Amino acid sequence: MQMSNNVIFWGCGKIAHDMYNRYGAEFTLLYGISNNYRETIFTADDGKEFPVIRPENRKKKLDGTIVICSAEYENIAEQLVLLGYTPFIDFIDYELADILWSGRRIVLFYGFCHLRGIAECLKGTREFSDTYAPVFVPNYLPLGFYREGRLTYLAAHCSVLIYGMALAQENYRKNSAILGGLKEGVKRMCLHPVYFGGYFPQEKRSYNAMNDLAVKCEGYDYTPFSYGDSWLNKCILQGMGVDEVLEHIADGEVYSRDFILRYAENEWKRLRYQEGESDFRIADYLEKNYWKHRLFRNEAHMENEIICQYALQILQYLGCGGQVQELQEPFLNCSQHFIYPCVARALGLKWDVWNEKLDLYTYGGWRKVETEEYIKIYYETCKEILLLKKRHMFP
Repeated sequence: MQMSNNVIFWGCGKIAHDMYNRYGAEFTLLYGISNNYRETIFTADDGKEFPVIRPENRKKKLDGTIVICSAEYENIAEQLVLLGYTPFIDFIDYELADILWSGRRIVLFYGFCHLRGIAECLKGTREFSDTYAPVFVPNYLPLGFYREGRLTYLAAHCSVLIYGMALAQENYRKNSAILGGLKEGVKRMCLHPVYFGGYFPQEKRSYNAMNDLAVKCEGYDYTPFSYGDSWLNKCILQGMGVDEVLEHIADGEVYSRDFILRYAENEWKRLRYQEGESDFRIADYLEKNYWKHRLFRNEAHMENEIICQYALQILQYLGCGGQVQELQEPFLNCSQHFIYPCVARALGLKWDVWNEKLDLYTYGGWRKVETEEYIKIYYETCKEILLLKKRHMFP
């Protein structure tokens, strides 16, 4: 869209102040709009004051472009449409306005959560963020009307598309639509979902399938134990005591050495096969390093180190140079699963998996727990959920 030199802020909070301080020289702020009747004046940090009015139906001729300065921009966009305004013509959200005013080129990350982690990683790399603005859009969540329009806008105006390629027909249809909306000359890269179950062999593979002994909360998949452990679940269903479970895990063989090695070999074969249609190469790196330290949080999510490797490949692809900085906080918000000692012995892992401190992602925030504590929490939580499901208290 063509941004007007005249701008109207919807919202008078921190985001509005940040936008004015960063880009005030790029536009003339006319006034503000707010649903809060107490807000009558927007006072900028330079002391200038602007009137704040209540929302009203669209006039024949709009004074300028409305910039929604609120994290809840999708809800406000809905209100604006009901008032007669047209998205991406009459109004835009602050994140897109930031990209347009900064003059950076859009890199659209579209697909599964791996791509969100990579986009977040690249934001902290100056050589990349000085030129490019990474924007992640998930393909696994339903999008409201404004976010659908936003995705269409991003696809039509991006300089680079990095998209997730999955086998599901739904993803194929979505990717085909996005690729068809690209302008000529857009660079594109595709990434297969990179899973590695070698650390976490299962009697029945459950990639991207919710744990049977877990529940969603408010529609959000990533509960503390989103991805199940088939052996632990079987113990719970059979009524085995947690002390007996812990003793067997610590000293016995949950899975045979032959089963573990065959499982890991099949994982390498699958990764190699997937890389045949991917623009990224990561299998060699994984095989060289997986035994030195943990590279995957659980069977479906990777640690920061792998995300940084993908980010480095994108920097090279774009000719940006530079290095990525690995943060202490994980890029992907999900729990680390424990690794069975028998698996560590069979794979020749070089760290003490039984005394490893694990990240547990809960609705109350992150927790760091010992392996034994993790198993106890998993056991008790899933056991209680099973009981509530039997009483039809959960879906």
